[in-house]
Amino acid sequence: MTSSDYKLLEQMNHVTTEKYKAMTDQATDLVLFMEELQKKCTIRRRNANKRWTDTRDDRHTTEQMCRSNPTSSRSTRSRRVSMSWRGR
Repeated sequence: MTSSDYKLLEQMNHVTTEKYKAMTDQATDLVLFMEELQKKCTIRRRNANKRWTDTRDDRHTTEQMCRSNPTSSRSTRSRRVSMSWRGR
């Protein structure tokens, strides 16, 4: 093997090392980005589930209140509104 072959091989090794280092850096950045994205997704999913659960609980509570208090029913309210308009 001649010295020029050795220099060429050394240059090829250097280029290959730099390429692998760049790919390693990119892969590391991708992993960090994916972890951050996963955290955001988990937080948003929790918040969406909480809003859905809160809405469902509020609706259930409202239905219970309407059942236990007949004066707040829709028909009673509409009669009250229509009677108030007759008096004017």
